[in-house]
Amino acid sequence: MTPEQTKRSGQCLCGAVKYQATLLEEGVHVCHCTLCQKWHGGPGMAAGCDGDWSIQGEENLTWYASSDWAKRGFCKTCGSHLLFKTNDASYHGIAAGTLDNLDGFKIESHIFVDKKPSYYDFNDNAPRLTEEEFLKMVGEHTS
Repeated sequence: MTPEQTKRSGQCLCGAVKYQATLLEEGVHVCHCTLCQKWHGGPGMAAGCDGDWSIQGEENLTWYASSDWAKRGFCKTCGSHLLFKTNDASYHGIAAGTLDNLDGFKIESHIFVDKKPSYYDFNDNAPRLTEEEFLKMVGEHTS
C-alpha cells in the first residue's frame, strides 16, 4: 500500500453484504451522470479502490450492467448501492456512504457536470469534468 492507500470496511443497510477494500485515496468522486441520478436518486459519490476487495455475503450481491462499459453492485436484500466497476477493470468504486468510517475524506472531483440538474450544487473547489472530458480521459469514445 502506498501512503495514500488505506484499508476500509463497509456494508449495506441491512448488513447482508460486508466488504473490505483498499482505497486509492481518502477522497470522494462525485458523478452527476443521468445513470447515477437514477441509481442513487441524486449524484453518485464513490471512493476509488484498487479492485482487491473482499466481500462477505457475496450471495446477497447482485450486479447490474448499467452501460456497455460498467456494472453496479447492490444488495439484493435491502437494495443498497455498494460497488461500481468498469468491464475492463480499469476502475473500481465503493459507494462512499456505505463505508463504515469517512473521517478525513474530502471531495476530489466532479464528473459529468454538464448533466447535473439545477436543483443542487456543491460548494467546493474540486476539479469538474464534462461528460466528453471524462470519457476522453478514460479512453471511451463519445457519440
